[in-house]
Amino acid sequence: MKITIAGVEYPVEYTVLAEEYIDKKYGGVEKMGSAIDELPGHQKVVEFSALLAMMIDCGISRQRKVAELLHKDYAGPEPLDADAINVLLHPGEIVGTVYAAMKEGNASTIKLEAPKGKNAGAATP
Repeated sequence: MKITIAGVEYPVEYTVLAEEYIDKKYGGVEKMGSAIDELPGHQKVVEFSALLAMMIDCGISRQRKVAELLHKDYAGPEPLDADAINVLLHPGEIVGTVYAAMKEGNASTIKLEAPKGKNAGAATP
């Protein structure tokens, strides 16, 4: 997914590296919400800013890797840190984007094709 911040479009990706970060920091996705809920006031949004900065970094890393595989130069934006995100976005934008990226990153869009050939009937339930 993408987010536009100060007129610049940034990729936001919930990748395996993002999940690893969450595992190390909170002990897993299932513990993340309660860990953040225990933080005082504005610290909750500050924590989500760090998560969003990390997911933007994951998105940029992904785009760099794709460019490398295609033997092209990366021409996208540079990562933002959490402090910049805190200045440029509203709390709802920060939190909403993190949850939307996680939902998108966990979505499954696998397209399966029916088996073909002589034994195709045996594979059909």
